[in-house]
Amino acid sequence: ASAAAGLVFTLVLVIQFRRRRMIEPGPFPAWVVLVYVLSIFAVASLWLNVVGMPFPPNAGPYAVVLTWAVCVYGFIFVRTIELFLNQSSPGDTKAD
Repeated sequence: ASAAAGLVFTLVLVIQFRRRRMIEPGPFPAWVVLVYVLSIFAVASLWLNVVGMPFPPNAGPYAVVLTWAVCVYGFIFVRTIELFLNQSSPGDTKAD
C-alpha cells in the first residue's frame, strides 16, 4: 500500500509542481514552498516505509501521509474553486 501511494503521490507532486510553474512564473510564495517540502518529506517517508528503513514497515506512515494528502488536496481544491470564481471573463469591463 505504501508503494502504491508513494508512486501516485510522487507523480502528483511532479504534475502539480509543473502546473503551478506554468500558471505562476517567478518564485513561489513561502507557504507553497513549505507545503512542497512537507509533501516531499511525506512521500519520502512512504518510500522508506516500503524498504523498511529505519523501522520495519507498518501502517503508521501510510496513515499519516494519507491524512496529509487529504488535507493538501482539499486545500488545492478549495483554492482552485476560489481562483475560478474570481476569474474575470475576457469581455468583462470593470467600472471604477
